[in-house]
This record gives sequence, C-alpha cells and structure tokens, in this order.
Amino acid sequence: KYFVLTADIDLSGVSGSEFAKNGGSLVGIDKQLASTSANVFINLDGNGYALKGLNVEIASGNAASIFGTLNEKSSIRNLKIEKPVMKSASAEMADIALVATVNKGTVSGVTVTYPVLTAEKAMNAAFIVAENNGTVSDVTVRGTHTNLSAASVENHTISATGNVGAV
Repeated sequence: KYFVLTADIDLSGVSGSEFAKNGGSLVGIDKQLASTSANVFINLDGNGYALKGLNVEIASGNAASIFGTLNEKSSIRNLKIEKPVMKSASAEMADIALVATVNKGTVSGVTVTYPVLTAEKAMNAAFIVAENNGTVSDVTVRGTHTNLSAASVENHTISATGNVGAV
C-alpha cells in the first residue's frame, strides 16, 4: 500500500500486453476495484527518482495508464517519468494517460519529460490524468518532439480524437 522508490526504475522491457493483463494499468488498481473497496489503494513517493524507458503500444483494452485508477486514499508524489512513449490503436480505448486514467486521490510533484502519447480513438487523453476528480498539483510536463506529426499541446506531442490535455 505504501511505497518509496530508492532508485530509478527501467521500464524498457515492459510490453503493451502487460497493461491489458492488469485491467489497463502497469501497476495499480482497476476502476471497478478502486470504486468498490476503500481498503485497496496505492501511495507512492517517487522520492525524486524516475520511471524511464517506457515505450509501449497497447492493442486492446478500454483504458491505459501506469497507475490505473487512484481512489480517494491513493497518491503519487515526487516522481519523474522520463521520455515515455504510449500508443494505442484500440477501438475500445476510452481513457489514456501516463500517470492515471482516473484520479480521485492526489497527484503531486510529478515531472514528465519528453512525452509522446498517441490514442487514435480515445475519448480522453492526457499526460498526467485522463479524468480528474481529485487533486493535481505541482506537475510539470517538459520537452518537444519535432519529428512527429500530431496535435500539439504546448510543444508536447499528444494526439487523440476526444478530449486532449496536458493534465
């Protein structure tokens, strides 16, 4: 339930199928479980360390993010996510984001550098959270990708057919 990083984590070996196996998240809680059980939550203090090397294409599922759904007791703090690439061509994809698809908890002190997020059919796409009903504070998104053709939000590459945002 409570985790503190003590080093960077290399996600370069992660495949898109691992997101589908875990309800659309790499680590975390699916939407139904987070909504029905207040005793299931995650609190991560990144302690200034980074998640690095994420480069996945997600072929199936209706949501995708690293941490899934964050309920009222959940928090992600003091974390860096460096050069993440997340792509989805799933026709069922409703929400895609790097940190959480749904946030009812707290996301604070998160820095994302050089992100690429592509979701051709998603309703909601964002670098931090796709649907926010909680607290998002002190987040930073940095970097540009000039070699990609897609919609641009403040020089960060993000592409989707629905709602698009940096947060």
